[in-house]
Amino acid sequence: MTKFETHFQDQSGVSPVSVRRTPAPIPKPPAKRRRKRLAFRAGAEFDLPRNAGPEDTRRAAAAETTPAVASVLHVNFRDVFRRLLARLRARHLARREARLLARTVRELATLGDHTLKDIGLVRGSIEATVRARGQG
Repeated sequence: MTKFETHFQDQSGVSPVSVRRTPAPIPKPPAKRRRKRLAFRAGAEFDLPRNAGPEDTRRAAAAETTPAVASVLHVNFRDVFRRLLARLRARHLARREARLLARTVRELATLGDHTLKDIGLVRGSIEATVRARGQG
């Protein structure tokens, strides 16, 4: 804290007197309060009281079948990002599978009938061998 001097004369007005005074402390801004995260459970608003009647249980059963609505008040961006990545990965895998399938169809179209028959014979012999060994 800084100190500053105030000069004034005593009652007789003859000699200046120096008085050191510490200034009033600067008030700190109020501490930031962290907003409590509101944890919303699916169907938490439909928790039944102890004396629930049959209509309350029907309402709760209907609420369980309806999907939970995402809360506007609280968004967990890490979960949102993870869901986005999962969707992108699934889309990527689906496209890759479609490309592989299209390539396989093109390759099979280029093969002749005799080659396809040979492939079938090889596959049949492999299956027969596996069955004979008791692995299938």
